[in-house]
Amino acid sequence: DTSIFQSVDEKYMYLKKRFPKIKSHVYDLIMHLDGVRAVSTNPTLLQIIKKLTNSSLLLDGTQLRINDRDNDRLIPFHQEINNTFSNQCITAWIPLVDLTIEKGALRFVPKSHKQGYVKHSQIDGYPAMDESYVDPSKVEYACLNKGDALVFHRYLYHASTPNQD
Repeated sequence: DTSIFQSVDEKYMYLKKRFPKIKSHVYDLIMHLDGVRAVSTNPTLLQIIKKLTNSSLLLDGTQLRINDRDNDRLIPFHQEINNTFSNQCITAWIPLVDLTIEKGALRFVPKSHKQGYVKHSQIDGYPAMDESYVDPSKVEYACLNKGDALVFHRYLYHASTPNQD
């Protein structure tokens, strides 16, 4: 009975707790929702990216991450090096909810993209860089409102943080 849920979040947590295989399938499908596609192809956003890159765009896919309180699969520091079409890629990171440090804002190192590509290895099945490249004193957090965008070069050092809210 879906009427017992007041929000998508409640439905997601219910599936996660009671039917994890179905939750995983739903997780894979969420990125194809028309609302997610509308955010990722927003004409204003695309115009800004075109202006930054001074070229036509190839939208190379949408990734979606749900960072609920129980998510223990944090993504370590990395660069967007896998599954990209070109070395001339940028990322638009757009939270679908308001984010604070407690709620799992993206960690990043400003200007780290200027260091170029850093060798990655597999950490918990995810390509990640050795954190010795990361100066902890330079790490910042992208505390954004839903719908805001952080646009960055594929070589920017960035990582997820836990949702402790």
